[in-house]
Amino acid sequence: MRQDGQLTTSVKFASFASWLPKDSQLSLEKRLSQLLLSAIESAVMLHCFPRGKYEVNVLVIEHSRVPRVVQDDNHLAACLACAVTGTGLALMDSAAQLYDIPVGTVIDMTKFSQCSGQLCVAVLPQLQQISMVYGGNVRIKNPNALREALSQALQDAGLMAETIKRCMQAELTIGL
Repeated sequence: MRQDGQLTTSVKFASFASWLPKDSQLSLEKRLSQLLLSAIESAVMLHCFPRGKYEVNVLVIEHSRVPRVVQDDNHLAACLACAVTGTGLALMDSAAQLYDIPVGTVIDMTKFSQCSGQLCVAVLPQLQQISMVYGGNVRIKNPNALREALSQALQDAGLMAETIKRCMQAELTIGL
C-alpha cells in the first residue's frame, strides 16, 4: 500500500489587516486555505516522504494599498496569487522536493471583450500546467477570452519562474 506525505495549508489575516467581522473573516480564511491547498498540492512530491508533513502557514499583514477598506473578490485574487507564489518560494527554500515551482498570477479580464473582474491562476510553469483557477466575480461572455486569459497566465508565470530561478542561482553562486 502506497503512503504519501501530508500537506496542510492555513491562511490567516493579521488582526490589524482585517476589515471583516470575525465570523466572515474565519470563513474567508478557510476558503483561501482550501484554494491555496488546491493550488500547490500538485507541485509537491508527497510520495518522497511517506510519513512527512508539510505545514504551510500564510499570514497576510496587509491586504490592499488602502488599509481597512471593504474589499471585493478582485483583491482576494491578488492576495491568493501572492500566497501561491510565496508558498512556492518557501517550499523551494526549504528544499522540499517539487515537480515545479507554483506561481500565482492575476489576469485582468477587462482587457478581453465582454469580460469583467480579475482571475487568479496558479501555474506550474515548467510543466505548462494550471493547478487552480479562481475568479470570484469574473464575468466571461466569450469562451475565447478565457482561453486567451489562461494562455497569458502561462506566459506570465513562465517569466516569473525564470526570474525566480535566476535569483536562486545568483544566491547559490554568492553563497559558494
